[in-house]
Amino acid sequence: MKCPIQIFNFSIRNASEDSVDIHIDGDIVDASTQELLKSWLGDETSVSFKSFRNQINSVDARVYNVYINSGGGLVTDAMAMHDFLTELESRGKTVNRIGRGIVASAATYILMGTNSSITKNSWFMIHNVSGGVWGDVDTVENYATTLRKFNNRSRDFYAEMTSQRKEEITKMMNSETWLTAQEAVEKGFIKNIVGAQNFTNKIQKDNWQFANMAVLNSYNADVSPAPDETDSTITKKFDDMKKFFQDLGTEIMNAIKGVKAPENNDHGALMNSIGEAVNKSFETYSEKMETGVQEVVNTSIASEAVNNAIRQQVANAVASATDFTKEGPAKVAFEAAVKVSVDNATKDYATKITALETSEKELKQKNKDLETDITNMKGNKSQADKNEIVDKVYGKFN
Repeated sequence: MKCPIQIFNFSIRNASEDSVDIHIDGDIVDASTQELLKSWLGDETSVSFKSFRNQINSVDARVYNVYINSGGGLVTDAMAMHDFLTELESRGKTVNRIGRGIVASAATYILMGTNSSITKNSWFMIHNVSGGVWGDVDTVENYATTLRKFNNRSRDFYAEMTSQRKEEITKMMNSETWLTAQEAVEKGFIKNIVGAQNFTNKIQKDNWQFANMAVLNSYNADVSPAPDETDSTITKKFDDMKKFFQDLGTEIMNAIKGVKAPENNDHGALMNSIGEAVNKSFETYSEKMETGVQEVVNTSIASEAVNNAIRQQVANAVASATDFTKEGPAKVAFEAAVKVSVDNATKDYATKITALETSEKELKQKNKDLETDITNMKGNKSQADKNEIVDKVYGKFN
């Protein structure tokens, strides 16, 4: 059975029957901080022990694959997540922990376990715990004492998991030690190395909280756009939108062609008629356009890599198509399009007028030729006979 789980923005995919894949890609925080981040900043990536536990307990899978790409966070929640996964293993569940990209600080606790692996091009980092407090000297000293206890517990945890001496771990923590995948395995932090991965969440320098910038550059060099199952759907939606605007353009041109030129050659009236025809075309297609745009937006939301670009393109398209009455680029573009249509219609009108003038000249010439023929007609024909001939040629008009 496939079990979809989602820990906020952590996508879940199933690797096999009765298994779940859990992706931890954000900061590790406590439950109350997580709620604040979500409510006030719209953050959908942070994870707490509470959310982690509740989501996993909502299903009963045989295998849990936990993918971690995180810069760390709160020590207490990260340790609780580690212990929770260990408890699952004690209940006969298989827990596979896989590190991808950056696994740093408190995130290392979650990754380390019985079945742990890390991708070949990932980074693993340990350092001293940190914190901050405000108060009198007793408050600060008590906080420092507690912080030291947390640091010692982290040191002991690493030593127990790796079988390395505490003194060696202390040196590594004091130095903010970054390990390649190979080094992390050699020192016993991780059990296995798996194939290299292309990461998808590029880290900006302003968001990099560590001292080693070389790691940031190395990581970002392996970042590529996320493959997204909605990409083909988005492409199809844009093709549909493209066809829609092509059809709209055809509709407008047909409407303009259907406008009859005024008999008095009034260009102002001609432009008004064209404007009415264009507005009618927009009214006919407005509902289709709104539906099509919304479909593109809804489909593209699932793809983070293209989301912003698509929204901007759609916004531009809507503005150009519907906001032509306001001052600005959209109106200028619309007026230019109307001007082209009016110019074309005017040229067509002028061509028709020229053709009519030519026909009129030809007709007048034929009249003259007929009159000449009648005048030069030979024989003794009376005026009545001549009138009869004229009547046959021109017809009678009352």
